Amino acid sequence: MNDLTLTVGIPTYNRSREIRNALDSIIDQLNADLRSRVEVLISDNASTDDTAAVVREYMNRYPDVVRYHRNERNLGFSRNVHNIFVQARGTFVIPLADDDAFEAAALPKILAVLDAHKNVGVVYLASTLYDQTLRRRLARPSNSPIPVAGQPVEGRHFPNGIDYFRKTGSLLNSMLSTHVIHRQSWLTEDLTPYYDGIVIHECAAAKILVNHAVFVIDKPLIKYRTSNAEGRWTFPGYPFNFHFDLLQFWKGSRELYPPDVHRAQYRENIRGILYNMLLTKADKTPIDRPLFVQRVYESCDKSFPSWLLLIALAFAPRFPFIIASRLLRRMVPT
Repeated sequence: MNDLTLTVGIPTYNRSREIRNALDSIIDQLNADLRSRVEVLISDNASTDDTAAVVREYMNRYPDVVRYHRNERNLGFSRNVHNIFVQARGTFVIPLADDDAFEAAALPKILAVLDAHKNVGVVYLASTLYDQTLRRRLARPSNSPIPVAGQPVEGRHFPNGIDYFRKTGSLLNSMLSTHVIHRQSWLTEDLTPYYDGIVIHECAAAKILVNHAVFVIDKPLIKYRTSNAEGRWTFPGYPFNFHFDLLQFWKGSRELYPPDVHRAQYRENIRGILYNMLLTKADKTPIDRPLFVQRVYESCDKSFPSWLLLIALAFAPRFPFIIASRLLRRMVPT
């Protein structure tokens, strides 16, 4: 187990049912050759359901592949993700969300890229939205190919994050499961400022890509769900946390990238908050206004006047958002 190429790390909490999908999607792809190169590591954030029993089933059946670590207490999302990298044995790590899964033949494709591009710090994967059973596709895959001269459409190599941004207009991937990250590069970065948020993977990728290459695999390899039907995402500040955390990161990371990259990332997350504001108010979901205002003051760069707009919209009446949402749904085909 000393020459492992890849650790598929699953940070989990109370998802014993969903984690079976994730584990099966990995195990089904591991032939004799891949078993010598891939490990599965579950980091259990002190679950209170039968997650341990479920994982034990897989450990008994695949003792040479599956490892299990249980935290004595719930460390929070980002500390548990970081724990995956600390415990991993592979050169690269995919932090796979416990309710996501791989598409068929995803792992051989990822390993082929890692073999061909050993200098990368990050590999980004395309993903596809499925229903709650992960059987029926609900949307087109994300990361649709952006042609780059001289490179095959199924994959694109960029020497660093700045080059990637200049050629694609993008820099970061949002979902945890769409990141393959060089383990030692992750461990070299100081990520402690991001332990209390939910975007440690994006912060790590942004820092790593300052000096490392990125490869983008355009073929969709990740299945994901987004429904909050079970009310799982009930933490304070939902659904704005993701973009506020990234705003706070970019506010404190001006030195990492040129001003135009910083501005573009900042504006992208402001748009994300505005979009979530539209959906939240249109659906008549309550907003914790004191917390929202607190996050604006903490996260926003006051040299950009957009922070004033966010506060004003938080206190605005709902009916303009309801009308705007209805118009948007008519304009965008389903």
